[in-house]
Amino acid sequence: MKTPVPLLRLLPGLFVLAMCVRCSSPMPVGPPVTTPLPTPPVSQTAPTSQTVVSVGLPKVTTATFTGVPTENIRVDTVNQTITISLPENYFVLKPTLTVVLSCTDCFVQYAPTNNPTSQVFSLNETFRGQDGTSIVRLQRPGDNRTNAYKIILKQDNPLRISPLTKPLQTELGGPYMMAVPVQNYLDGVFAQVLLTNKLSGKQYEFLGYTCSLDDHGCSQAGPDKMYFSVGALFPGEYTLVIKKATGREAISSYPVIVNRGKLQLSGVARIVIGQDKTTVHGLNLYEDNQSKLLINNLKNYSTETDLVNFTENTQQATVILPTYLKPGNYWARVKQQNGVVSESRRFSVLTDDRQPYLFSLYDERYTRLDLDQISDEPISLMREKRYYAEVTLSPRNLKQHQLKLVDVADAQRVVLIDMYVSDSYYSYGSDGGFPPSFVIPDTVAPSLYRVSFLVGIDANTVRETPAFEQVFDVK
Repeated sequence: MKTPVPLLRLLPGLFVLAMCVRCSSPMPVGPPVTTPLPTPPVSQTAPTSQTVVSVGLPKVTTATFTGVPTENIRVDTVNQTITISLPENYFVLKPTLTVVLSCTDCFVQYAPTNNPTSQVFSLNETFRGQDGTSIVRLQRPGDNRTNAYKIILKQDNPLRISPLTKPLQTELGGPYMMAVPVQNYLDGVFAQVLLTNKLSGKQYEFLGYTCSLDDHGCSQAGPDKMYFSVGALFPGEYTLVIKKATGREAISSYPVIVNRGKLQLSGVARIVIGQDKTTVHGLNLYEDNQSKLLINNLKNYSTETDLVNFTENTQQATVILPTYLKPGNYWARVKQQNGVVSESRRFSVLTDDRQPYLFSLYDERYTRLDLDQISDEPISLMREKRYYAEVTLSPRNLKQHQLKLVDVADAQRVVLIDMYVSDSYYSYGSDGGFPPSFVIPDTVAPSLYRVSFLVGIDANTVRETPAFEQVFDVK
């Protein structure tokens, strides 16, 4: 069948029309087509939950302190501080600081082994300082990374001396320290005690501190009391002020009265022949007591001489020596006009200032043997036991440092025993050690002996201490 002519004539026009329509029609409208990123595979063995352990420096997250509300404790991990605001009248002497750390394997250095995240701090020791701060150190055992937090104690309540009904009294050289009842005292800061003599106006400074119940010398110890010693005071009436470095201050409404105490003689400085005076050391030595020094030995020698030039703190005086003192060992006592006599103290008179002398003797338990009492009773020494002898002058030649025993019944029978001296005992700048020691072997016959010590002054010189006038019973 043939196509009609009119239709054939229309085909070119239709083609052109179709092409024109394609050229003029806009592009299809819709979202852009993108290629999706690959999704990472999910591990089929990963746990559903786990504990995250920090890999940074160990930190404190929370802390508690005995007797302090939690709202009074602020932990600052940025500035690494633990600030503890103590409540009013805080009276816990040895509180425990407990911290929670940011890592499970970290611990507090020097903490109790049974509780490594807890440490006991004593307010009168660990926290005692100028600014009321201390340091707690943290450690991670894996890589030994450490961190430190400053512990800051704050006491914003006023420092007060508890109301008194009468003056505080103490005795110079007494067996107990001065105790002052206080409030809001514990804050970890040193206390300065200022006592001003009302008569002379002279001011004295002391350190105030707390005492735990087991501290020797603290009467009725407790954290609500501040203690200080008045060993360097002259008897009289004093005003009392307590100051803290933080600026807190308390003033007592009543004075402190310091009374005279027991006469005490602690010793007489060594004496060299030809010396005209020496120093007497003690406490409660007063010029108005017209005190004298009594000097005796076991050879029936006895004399007394006046004490002069008393110091204000009652701890020293000067004695003019008799010109006829001979070398040897003596005993001294101080006698007051009212008849009070001190305990005796042993001292030596030397031939010259290079002669050594023994000033103390200890047994193997390091208990001091009493050589100060005037007695003609023998002093016992046990064989095969160690004794320590503090002898003046450094033994340069250690082999020549010896104990000398002379038999009382036979002066020709002399026993020399080498002494042991540690290298550090006489070394300059060292913390020393035990003094020279000796052991009397069991080969030495039991007997009564005169005792002295031989000291090597140099490689060629050996000097002997004055012999004891008391005999020694070697058993």
